[in-house]
Amino acid sequence: MSRRSRSMQSLRRKPGFRKPREITLIICEGGSERVYFDALRNHLRLTTTEVSFPCPQGSAPINVVKCAEQKAKERGGYENIWCVFDRDEHESFDRARAKLQQHKSRWHLHEAVSIPCVEFWLLLHFEFTDAPFSDCDAVIRRLVQHLPGYTKNDPRQVPPLLERLEQAMQHAQRLESQRTTIGDNPYTSVHHLVRHLQGIAAKDPRA
Repeated sequence: MSRRSRSMQSLRRKPGFRKPREITLIICEGGSERVYFDALRNHLRLTTTEVSFPCPQGSAPINVVKCAEQKAKERGGYENIWCVFDRDEHESFDRARAKLQQHKSRWHLHEAVSIPCVEFWLLLHFEFTDAPFSDCDAVIRRLVQHLPGYTKNDPRQVPPLLERLEQAMQHAQRLESQRTTIGDNPYTSVHHLVRHLQGIAAKDPRA
C-alpha cells in the first residue's frame, strides 16, 4: 500500500477512535481505599492495574466519576475504570451513581460503593452483619473490636485484612443476595472489584 493510500485510509477512520489500553484503573475517593487497593494489587502481583488518588477535582463521589470520564477520554483510554466511593455524608452519592450509569457502557465504567462507608467492607473481613449503622463512626467502633488501633490511611493494617479476603467476599455476596436496592444500609459492592482483580491475576502467568 502506498503512503498516500495509507494516509487516505487514516483519514477515513472514525474520529476519536482509540483502542483501550488493557489496564484497569481504580479511582478512589479517599486514602483508605487507595491504601487497601495498592496493597491488594501488590498481593495479587498485578502489573496491569493502576490506583489513582486524589482526584484533581476533589474527593466527592461526583468528582470521582468526573475524573473517571476524563481518564476514559485520554489517549489510549483504559479497558476498565472502577470508581470507589461511599455514601457517608456526601450529598452527591446518588448523582454520582446516576452519572456513572449513564456512561458505563460507553467507557467501561464500574462502581464499587459502600454504605455508610468503606469501613463496612473492612468489617466484613471479620464478621457478617446486616444491621444498619447510624454513621461511619459507628462502623469504625465495631471494626476496632477486630482491628484494634484502626486508623484511616494506614498501610500496616491491610495485611491482616487480606488474610481474610475470601471471608469478606462471602459475607458481601451473602448481604447482596438479601438486598433489593443499593440504598439499603449497610451495603457494599466492593467485592465485585476484588473479584475482577482476582480474575486478572488468574490470567496473568506472572501473578
